[in-house]
Amino acid sequence: MPRTALFLLVLAMAGCRISGPTSTTLEPDRYAEAFAVVKDALRERGFELERVDARAGIITTRPQTSSGFFTPWVASERRPRDEMASSLHRQRRVVEVRFLGGEGDRRTSQEPVTVDVSARVERVYQPGVRTPTASVRLRHVSTDPTGGAGSEDIFAVDQGADRALAAELNRRIAVAMGLPEPRARRAAGRSATTMP
Repeated sequence: MPRTALFLLVLAMAGCRISGPTSTTLEPDRYAEAFAVVKDALRERGFELERVDARAGIITTRPQTSSGFFTPWVASERRPRDEMASSLHRQRRVVEVRFLGGEGDRRTSQEPVTVDVSARVERVYQPGVRTPTASVRLRHVSTDPTGGAGSEDIFAVDQGADRALAAELNRRIAVAMGLPEPRARRAAGRSATTMP
């Protein structure tokens, strides 16, 4: 009986996930308010803003690094398996918010605006690091003699979308704008909510 319960628990954690919508549609006259709310929501989550372009309707963040369970003050992971992955690997998250709808300057567009939130997970690698089993203090970093100046010491590999973080940010934006909270549902594909 305990094995069956453990198996069902693992299957439930791995197979299904609950996620909410990652985009919200607003009236055109709320663009300026939504833009300010998105910036505040990202800062509250500890993200540092990298690109803020009100004309094009794009906000991006610098990568936020986390060590999972070892950094409880960084709240970028939304699920236990994300916490575990960040504990085992050096990972970071990048958020991009696009305000879609209309052509040209989004600030003067008279079409409804869709706030689309996306979050990506990147795994960070440092080539040439050798850690012996005897002691971490004996770690050695080799260098490429042909690399010369300007060679990359660290690189990141995209691990895919983090829909749970994007849905959480979308929920925070909707609540901060005084809209009804988007309902969570099983994630099968990209979903959107329309809100007045």
